Formats: sequence, C-alpha cells, structure tokens
Amino acid sequence: MTQNCPPKPWLSIEQQILLMISRGLIVNNSPETVNALRHFGYYRLSGYSYVLRETDAGTGEKLNSFKPGSSFDYVVKLYSFDKNLRLLMLDALEKIEISLRASVAYSIGGKDPLFYKNPSFFRKEYWDTKYPDWIKKQEKKLTDSREDCIKHNVEKYGENIPIWVLCQVWDFGQLSWLLQLLTPDNVKLVCQSYGFAGHQHFLSWLVCFNELRNICAHHSRLWNRKFSFAPKKPSNKDLKLEEWCIPLYEQRDNRTLFFRAYGIIQFLKFIEVRTVWADRFTSYMKKFPSQPELGVSLANLGFPKNWDDLITHIKNDLPRTSQVTNHSD
Repeated sequence: MTQNCPPKPWLSIEQQILLMISRGLIVNNSPETVNALRHFGYYRLSGYSYVLRETDAGTGEKLNSFKPGSSFDYVVKLYSFDKNLRLLMLDALEKIEISLRASVAYSIGGKDPLFYKNPSFFRKEYWDTKYPDWIKKQEKKLTDSREDCIKHNVEKYGENIPIWVLCQVWDFGQLSWLLQLLTPDNVKLVCQSYGFAGHQHFLSWLVCFNELRNICAHHSRLWNRKFSFAPKKPSNKDLKLEEWCIPLYEQRDNRTLFFRAYGIIQFLKFIEVRTVWADRFTSYMKKFPSQPELGVSLANLGFPKNWDDLITHIKNDLPRTSQVTNHSD
C-alpha cells in the first residue's frame, strides 16, 4: 500500500558531501566534486553508487553504508563511462532505425505505396483497435512535422503520401508498433533482410531496441540495469537459421546490456557491409573501470567471461567454440 510519507529534506551540496562521508564514501571536498553534484545531481549519481553499498548478510538488502575503499571519484568514473556508452548505443540504434524505415518502405511499399491506409495489410484482430490508434498517431505526426519534405508532399499530394516519405516522421516506437500490427507475411518481407526466419523473434528484438533507445535518448542509466523486456527464443523450426542467438539463451539473464549489444551486431551485419561498430564497442568496453574488490565489473552488465570471443564470432559468422556458463570478473 502506498504511504504518504513526507519527502526527504533538501540538502545543500555541503550537506550532501557530509552525508556521503558519514556513510563511508571517500569524498574530496574539491571543485570537481562540487561541480559534479551541482550539474549531475546527488540523486542521479546515487544510481551509480548503489553497487558500492554494503549488503546485510542476513536479508541480502543494501545498507546505507559503503564498502571500504569506495570513493565518490569512482562513482563519477562510472557515470562518465555510462554517458559515452549511451552515445555508442544511440549511434548503432540510429543505423538500425533508419534501415528499418527504408526496408518497410521498399519491401511493403513495393506492394502498395499507401499500404498503411489499407487494413488488409494488418492483422484482423487490430482493425478496430490498435490499427486506428496507429493511424491517429500517424496523422498527428504529420500535422506536427516541420520537415520540408513532409510539408511539400502534404501540399502537393494531400493525404496520399507514399510510405517512403511518410516513414521519415517515424521514431523507433512508431516503427516498431507498425510492424507489430502487420500480418506475418508482410513482417517477413522485412525480417528476412536481417537474417531472421521467424517474425515473432524479430519483433521481440525491436521491442527491446525501442526500450534501449528510449533509455539512451532520455539520458537514463544503462549501468547495472535490468531491462523490462527480453527477446523471444526462436521456435525450433527457425533455430537452424538463427543459430547466432544460441549463446544468448545460455546466459542466466537475457535482460542485460550485453544481450542487446549482441543483437545489435547481428542487425548491423546486414546494414553496413564493413561495419566497425562491433570493434568500437569491444574497444570501449575493455576500458571499463572494473574494481572487482568492490563488486564492480562487466558482469554487472551481463558480460560473460568470453564476451569478446562471442562478439568476434557473431561479427565474422564464426562457429561457436564454447558455451556461456560464467560471467566476467
């Protein structure tokens, strides 16, 4: 039951520093510390210090006290690493989003440039519910758009805007929503372009990417996060064509960042002939400021011990050499 407790008291930056020190965090009262608290915020940074807090041996609950050796400077390092990680993810997700728009416009637009107006392209169970909602949202996007290409087409063609123009106003959510509503045969026209045999498995990845994209775009924390959604496991008849994903389902938890990065690399293989994103990602993650003695490592992000080998395998379509059983230190 929700309790109407009074809010925690406002604390000055000096009081915030004293509070952290009283809980065992090593804090230097320096201009850099003050600047971080003023411009990042105590509460925002606390999401990165949570893993440094001691644990009650009996209940397993996190305590307010920090593990010996924990420092505010290290919290800021985690925060800065996470910030650049979000930018790296957004770079990949942008490529995927734009490619998906083009794939929908080309594959399904070839059958009918105005297919989005034709209910027969959509699953019958959505004709009176989700499909009209999608159309309503689409109309609002057109009305609100300030893109020159949209204004030109609206003035010239009125409501008959071809899909390759219309898709320019979509965000990842609108795009994923559309694909969820289409009939399976239409979705397969798109998913096969990315090495998927089963449309349900493909669609579940889009849901995961959309969640990841929203987290990154709104500057939320990726570090030590368990995501809400997980991709569906391919059906037995599709698994032979989608063996790339088998190592993912050998992990203890498939709601981690590594799981999503692995899927991103699979998509990018079909988007860029010589993609270097996997190399950039591997190089950056090897710079992660691990401190195993404080319980901080890539394992917090779901990275198995042989994570870089797995990325090399999927990037180059190499055969698997071992199963994933342990997480990285």
